[in-house]
Amino acid sequence: AAGTIPPSGSTHGGGKNDAVMSTSSSILIPPSTNVAFSVTLTKKKQQQCLEAWSSTTDSATSTNFVADCTNTASSSGIPNATLTVNRNGTVLWKDTVAGSRCTALAASSVRLVMGTYDGTIYLYGTSYSSGFPSGFVFRSFPPIVLGSSITVLQLVKDKLLVICANGDFRVYDLTCMKLLQKGSVAPVFHHVRLAAGNNSNTSEVAAIPKLARAQLNAAGIVILLSMKQQRVAGGSLQAFLYNKDLEEWQRIADSRFALSDFNVARQVPSGSKTEALGTLSALENLVSLNGRGSSDHSAQAVFGSIINNAGQKNTVTRAHCEDRMACSLALGSAIEFKHWLRLYSRFLTSEGDETYLRCLCDVLLGKLPDQAHVGGGMQTQDDSRMNIDSIFTSSAFEDASHKKEETSLLWQWWLGATTDSDILGLARVDLLRLVVAEMGRNRELQRLTNEIMIEIAAL
Repeated sequence: AAGTIPPSGSTHGGGKNDAVMSTSSSILIPPSTNVAFSVTLTKKKQQQCLEAWSSTTDSATSTNFVADCTNTASSSGIPNATLTVNRNGTVLWKDTVAGSRCTALAASSVRLVMGTYDGTIYLYGTSYSSGFPSGFVFRSFPPIVLGSSITVLQLVKDKLLVICANGDFRVYDLTCMKLLQKGSVAPVFHHVRLAAGNNSNTSEVAAIPKLARAQLNAAGIVILLSMKQQRVAGGSLQAFLYNKDLEEWQRIADSRFALSDFNVARQVPSGSKTEALGTLSALENLVSLNGRGSSDHSAQAVFGSIINNAGQKNTVTRAHCEDRMACSLALGSAIEFKHWLRLYSRFLTSEGDETYLRCLCDVLLGKLPDQAHVGGGMQTQDDSRMNIDSIFTSSAFEDASHKKEETSLLWQWWLGATTDSDILGLARVDLLRLVVAEMGRNRELQRLTNEIMIEIAAL
C-alpha cells in the first residue's frame, strides 16, 4: 500500500509515491528468523582476577558461562522462547516466554536482556557481587512493550541500545531505569535510499538499505548502512552518528571524498604506543575497504568530469579536511582532529593560500572580528573560494551566551574563542604551532610565518 515500505529485498510495483516512509508501520529492519541465539556472559573483574590466579595451579577451574535462547512452537503452533544460562554445557537456570519468539539477545556481567518478535524487552538480573557464576538469575523489571519487533540489542555497561523493526530506537540507563534518548533511524534509511535512487537514467525506486552494524559508544549511536547498488552517492556503505542535542543524524563516513588528495591518509600516525586508531579512521577504513575494486568506477559515475579538473579536485581536498575535522569533533576524537588539522594546514600551504592560513591562525589565536586580519587586499575574487569576511558575521556573535557554553565552543571553535579555551583538551597554542610548522614548508609564506611566530611568542 502507498505510504509503506516493503521488507528488505522485496520489489515495489507502484509509483514513486510509494517511496514515502512511514515509521509507524513500515519494516525497515527485518527481525531475525534464527531459531537459536547465544551470548557469552562476561564475568565480574573480581572473579576474572580470582580465575586467573587459580589457573596457575589448576587449569580445570576455567569455566565458560553462556546464555542461550531457543525458539520452539507448541503443538498448537504457539511460539515459545526458552532462555537458559549454562556453565560448560550444564544448565544452571531456565525461563520460558510463552507466546513469542526471541529476535535479539544481549548481556553484561550482571544483566541479561532478551528482545522478542512482538516488540517486548525482558530484563534479567543476577547477583551483583558474584554475577552469573552464582547461578542466580531473576526477572528484574516488568516487560517493556515497544510495539515493533526488536531487531538490535546492545548492552554497554549500564546503557542499553534498542532498535526496532520500524526504525525506532531507544537508549536506556538500566541503573535507574531511565530513558536517555529516543528517535528513529528512518531518516538515514530514507537519505541513503534517495541518494541511491537519484539517477535520471532510471525510474525505479531504490531498495531499502540494510543495517550492517549498530554501535553504542561514548560519542553516541553509530550505525552503518549498506546498499547493493554500485552507483550510490556516498558509496555502498555509509556511517552515521546520532547527535542527541540536535536530535538528528550526522553522516560521518562515506566515499564522497574519493577524489581528495588525502583519501588514503586515514591511518592516524602513531607517535607513541599509546596512540590507537581512532573511531573516525576505523569507520573510514571500513567504508573504503567495502568499496575497494569498484571505487574508480563509482568515482567516475558520481563525479564525472571533476576527476580531470585539478581546481575542482583541490576544492574536494579542502572540503575533505574540513569535514573530517568537524566529524572528529562530533566523535570527540582529539587525536584525529589534530591529524586532520595538520593535513588541512599542509594543503593550504601547498596551495600558497595565505588568506586561508591567516584566517586559520587568527581563529586559533582567539581573535575577535575587529582584531582579526581577514585578508584585506589579499581577498580573492575566485568564486570557488569562501568569503572570509562571512566567517565573522555569524549571528553566533550576537548571542554572548553561546560563548559561555562548552558545547558551543566545541562546535564553533572558530568563532571568537580565546586562547584559554582548548579543543577536546588540545591547547590552541599547540595547535597553532602545528599549523606554523606546516607553513614553514613554503618559502613564499615566510613573512606570514614570522608574523605568527612573533604573536605566539607574545602570548
